[in-house]
Amino acid sequence: MRRAYESLPKTAWHGQDAIDRHPDIQPEWIMRIIESPYDRWTETSRDGALMTILVGRVPEFSQWIKLVFWGTMETGALHTAYADRRLARNYGGPPWRDA
Repeated sequence: MRRAYESLPKTAWHGQDAIDRHPDIQPEWIMRIIESPYDRWTETSRDGALMTILVGRVPEFSQWIKLVFWGTMETGALHTAYADRRLARNYGGPPWRDA
């Protein structure tokens, strides 16, 4: 999975060092979320750019992780990945180990 993460397109201004900026996030978790997201949607940034958001369960971390891609999953690039505590409200609590 690390090789898959390394070959994943990333934005130059943030995505290249997303793991350094958020050291609690593991590349394997990012790839697991990409393969099987819990939720997915698109948004438009203030400047009109399309963003694809993926949310995933990481039970061993007891957190929800949000991935943000500029563009679509097929043509875009990973911009950031971080634990988002606000998602527990949206999804009814933490991502339980047995879920």
